Amino acid sequence: MNPTIPVYSGLDTFGGYTEAIDNTGAPANGAVMNPVGLIKMNDSQSNVRRFIGNIDADYRVHFFPDLKLHATLGYDYAQGKGSVYVRRKAAQNYTTSGLDYSYGPQKKENRLLTLYANYNKLVESIKK
Repeated sequence: MNPTIPVYSGLDTFGGYTEAIDNTGAPANGAVMNPVGLIKMNDSQSNVRRFIGNIDADYRVHFFPDLKLHATLGYDYAQGKGSVYVRRKAAQNYTTSGLDYSYGPQKKENRLLTLYANYNKLVESIKK
């Protein structure tokens, strides 16, 4: 948008924001829209909850001291939902008379389990 044009038009059309229009009074196709109007006329909200955790453990077997067991556990959980509302007078949704919808709930879950055993024995007869 041309920086010399005022942000506010003083009219009721397009929520009071200046927009480039065509000969029918609709927003011009392909024109740059008023960035202040784009922000102020759009209300997008979301609510996201997330948990990320992990545990890493080593255990040396008492009756077999050269053997070590290792475990890694991981968990990632996310849940979210939201809504988008664009006012009826907004230029960005002029042809659809605004926008009002909700999305979600969406749920994502990841789990990880890694187990391994490590045997470490020094054999004196083959030591260099």
